Amino acid sequence: ETSCIEIPISNPKDKIIHIDVILTNPALSGLQKLVLNPLETTKYIVWYSPATTGYNEESIIFQPEMGEEFWCLLKLTTELPKRKEIPEIYCDLGKHVIQTIPLYNPTHETLELQVTNSNPGNFVLEINRTLPLIILPHSTKEVTVYFYPSALGRAGHETCINFFCAQFEEWKFYLLGVGLFPQPIEIAEMTTCIGHQSSIIIPFKNPTKEDVSINIILTNEEQPRHLVSDNCWDSFINENSAFQLCSLCHRQGIMLPPEGNVDIPVLFVPRNMTLCKTLVIVQVMRANGENWTVDNFDELDTEFKRIMGIDKDEIRGIHWIYPIIGLPQAPLPKIPPTVIQCKSKKKVEMTLEIKLIGHFFGQDSTPESTQFLVIPKRSSYCNVSEDYTVVPKIRVFKYEIEFESEIMKSNLESTVDLYLSTQCYDIQNEMISLVFKLVFTPQRPFRTNAALKIESIKDGIWKFPLILMATDPDMEEIINIRGVGLQKESTMNFRLTSPTR
Repeated sequence: ETSCIEIPISNPKDKIIHIDVILTNPALSGLQKLVLNPLETTKYIVWYSPATTGYNEESIIFQPEMGEEFWCLLKLTTELPKRKEIPEIYCDLGKHVIQTIPLYNPTHETLELQVTNSNPGNFVLEINRTLPLIILPHSTKEVTVYFYPSALGRAGHETCINFFCAQFEEWKFYLLGVGLFPQPIEIAEMTTCIGHQSSIIIPFKNPTKEDVSINIILTNEEQPRHLVSDNCWDSFINENSAFQLCSLCHRQGIMLPPEGNVDIPVLFVPRNMTLCKTLVIVQVMRANGENWTVDNFDELDTEFKRIMGIDKDEIRGIHWIYPIIGLPQAPLPKIPPTVIQCKSKKKVEMTLEIKLIGHFFGQDSTPESTQFLVIPKRSSYCNVSEDYTVVPKIRVFKYEIEFESEIMKSNLESTVDLYLSTQCYDIQNEMISLVFKLVFTPQRPFRTNAALKIESIKDGIWKFPLILMATDPDMEEIINIRGVGLQKESTMNFRLTSPTR
């Protein structure tokens, strides 16, 4: 740490005095020259940044340009750095958050710090323990700490991180953490063709310091009991047969030790073109049958208590919720891909008519079910992530040209423009017809596979294969070079202009 020392000094004469200042220790810093006006009184400020503890005597020598020098004796006692308390850290049980500790070295010495951590189970330091932590003079280094809660509330979530070196014995930082009820994990998306299956693995790790027994619930197969959740997840509890747990996966009474892991395989097998949703709920209970304690119950918001169904400072089970949505993909058309061919540096326009078959209207169609919007996916208002917790009233289809890779997309996207021309629907046949105008303007020869992709978060994905083919360009011009005679050289200059920057 740095201390400020003020030394009063005055000029009793009626003329300007110039004074040189000598500091006897590099730990002292201040002005090296002073100028005092006639009869002026001021304070000389010196900063003291010691690197070691204990008692020390230092001097500050003042040497006037005219007159005798004088000096001040400083009797300095340096104590250990004051303990610092970091504001409380909040984190969902099962996750982790990052806290940084800034270490500022105001001294003239290099500090080679060692570190101890009183609670490495909940607070993990991101440092190389085989080497000292080096902080150069007058510099700052940040140390990253990861907080992993192991219980609800503050139970055991505290640590003392002490840095020490040859210059001092301790530099302590106290950290406190609060474990929060786990909130639903980010929604996972699954996609596969109708009649096929895809799988996803949900890894679960026991974050507590207790032996636990867990039950796994798939909400499209059974209604969860003893679980109160926000109403926004109601649409994920509808019964459907598209999701299922792997037959080899146990569901009830799975025993896990502290930090034990289990993988939960979920299969998605769509049978029709309808968006499917489910929740994988992991219910965690103490193996000894006792309830979990919530030691910060009084601090919880009233609305949060209502949503979570909590009315006292202990609960039977802790629930982890993993939302999953499944987007079915329609089978590819049985007809050959549409070929779009054009000479390089030319333009060709083509009309594409596609038919989307699904479950759009139902037996009793309503005016709302026949309303739909078709927009390009690259529009700015489409770049935000989809909110699958809200059931859209109007069906929205987003279209784009899908290329084989991101590299192909960046190189060729500018050569293809797609516009919606007309749209109509057939209630009886559950079909929507879309007519697009495609403009192809290649600048060089190439051939690639692509697809017209239509996506609706209410129904699924349709893909219509395309082949984009750019052939060699036409001959620009014939250049005639007239000879000037045998054994003589003829030349002609012509300009080439690149169409790109």
